[in-house]
Amino acid sequence: MGVRAAAVDRSLDSAELMSVTEWEAFLSHVGLFESKQLSASEARLIFTWSRVRGAIGVASAYSDASQIRMRHLHFEDFLEALCRLSALLALPTDDDLEEVGSEDAGVYLMLLAEDPPAYRSFLTERRGALLKPPRQPIWRCVEHLVAYLARLVEHNTSGDKDLQVSAHEAHQFMKDRLAGKEFKRLGPPSQPSRGESTLSKALQAVNDRLLAALRLVEAFNDLPSETIIKLRDAMSDARFEAGETVFEQGEQGDAFYVILSGNAHVWRTNDEGEEQVLAQLSEGSYFGERALLREDVRYASVRAEGSSLRTKCITRAVFEASFGPLQDLLDAAKYGN
Repeated sequence: MGVRAAAVDRSLDSAELMSVTEWEAFLSHVGLFESKQLSASEARLIFTWSRVRGAIGVASAYSDASQIRMRHLHFEDFLEALCRLSALLALPTDDDLEEVGSEDAGVYLMLLAEDPPAYRSFLTERRGALLKPPRQPIWRCVEHLVAYLARLVEHNTSGDKDLQVSAHEAHQFMKDRLAGKEFKRLGPPSQPSRGESTLSKALQAVNDRLLAALRLVEAFNDLPSETIIKLRDAMSDARFEAGETVFEQGEQGDAFYVILSGNAHVWRTNDEGEEQVLAQLSEGSYFGERALLREDVRYASVRAEGSSLRTKCITRAVFEASFGPLQDLLDAAKYGN
């Protein structure tokens, strides 16, 4: 029985497609299990959900060819898996990179790993969920993940810094990892006062600014501190270039924003078609909070001014999926239910 089973398993192997074992080996080689970014069960779910092409055009579910298609990732499936993976992992945003002047997400994550407490905090705050939208556009998530993979391979093989991994570098990296070789360290992190790393202090500064702004929102006055902190951690990055409209008067309101940096102005068009500027917004300002309370159209328009506008935002759908309706939260906080 054992010999026959082994023969069947080999007959279903494919040199051109990726099996679940090869997928898990890839994730292990790049340290995603070791760093607690990902669990084995999550890796298998991503693999299963990404088998798109394998389910298309299968004439018979019982033929060896069909079984191979169903059990493996085609190249397009692998790309799908990378998208799903990048949406789940704790990755820095463009704002994080700007905050510390980091070249890319690869350098950022490798430096952050040198500070275990800061890294653990980063995982707790930034890691996504399989069934929730990512904190930033998915294409940026993928770019940050690819940058991390390229930096990791280069640093542990040739030492190049061109973000272009050669076949030789990839082969050497895999060979070293199969042999049990540990990752090379970038060196000790910078140690400012109190022993905190530069990255750790930058992360904390962003979190503190956002938390302070949320505490000023009148609609959140009655919410307990732990709910405000969870709200901060659930918000996503949204960036707008100078002159770009965040939302327009008359649109259906569905998101709330807090400005991290940059400026915006609020204006409304009256019945005569004249634009009236209602407010100038800067760092720490917030807008659109009524969208979390009820479905309503926007009373005014908001547009980025000057340099780019960096915000944190949360949609009503994401808010209610995480906390339930805001009005219920407010009633519970007010009446102690």
